[in-house]
Amino acid sequence: MRTRTNRFIRRGTAVLALVAAIAAVPGFAAPERGDPERMLERMTRHLELSESQQSAIGQLLQESAADGADDRARMKEIREALRAQGENFDAAASESLTRELGEVTARSAYRRTETRAAVRDLLNEEQRAELDAAESERGKKHGKQGSPGERPRQ
Repeated sequence: MRTRTNRFIRRGTAVLALVAAIAAVPGFAAPERGDPERMLERMTRHLELSESQQSAIGQLLQESAADGADDRARMKEIREALRAQGENFDAAASESLTRELGEVTARSAYRRTETRAAVRDLLNEEQRAELDAAESERGKKHGKQGSPGERPRQ
């Protein structure tokens, strides 16, 4: 029995490490962690977006936020259920929950990356360069090496 528990702990640790790695994936347009309207305002101000860019990017950010709403709610439920495992630990339930959390986190990371790419496609070269510089600077402020698109997890 002890071997099975040790194996579960090792697997659980690996799954959690994977989840943490996925969560650290660079993301720019991440309305899942922010207000899409606020993001659009900041982008408009810093990148001098045209009216058509504002409209298109605003729609992308709103759609991404809406698409991620169910995943955000499910992640919250899973985290609460995992915290509750401290009282009455159920190895099978915990393993299932951590696997699901990894899947949901991966979907969210993909959605952020996809949205970021779509936003970048709407920018001109000068705006992309400005965006890359701002992201690099933000990464340096938060202790990251500052490659374009790198965003610290908060």
